[in-house]
Amino acid sequence: MSVDKPVSRNNYFIQVVPPEPLDAVDPEELAWGKNQNGEEDVKREGGLGAKSKRYQRDANAPKPIVEARTLRLRSERQTLRRLPKSGVIVFGIRTYMTPVGRLVEEGVGERLAGAVRGWSEDIDQYKGSVLYKEALLAYLDCPF
Repeated sequence: MSVDKPVSRNNYFIQVVPPEPLDAVDPEELAWGKNQNGEEDVKREGGLGAKSKRYQRDANAPKPIVEARTLRLRSERQTLRRLPKSGVIVFGIRTYMTPVGRLVEEGVGERLAGAVRGWSEDIDQYKGSVLYKEALLAYLDCPF
């Protein structure tokens, strides 16, 4: 990897946040989606990641409140770049959390609904949509 050619990728998913901030340190749960996934350190058969292609939340975690006000579009920009002096490769990540209601206000709710409807079954499972898809689409499809 050359210094002048960083590699980047973007991804997105829906995150369910608590209705009221529970942790003053991380109220939007940028670090870990505890409200959606349960405790971070709980072992899950198959995991949460791309290898398993299926979403597994902590079975002992209380079910989150899934409403338009608790849904966020979480998008991430991830980069790999080589530093010029040391030659070290650095991984960077920038996370953006946008309330779904704001997307509707800005007129792009239909685009998100179309994207969600276009997910294949394996992507649907990977993104854990079983938890929020019905509520999300009902909100996005509602005429305002």
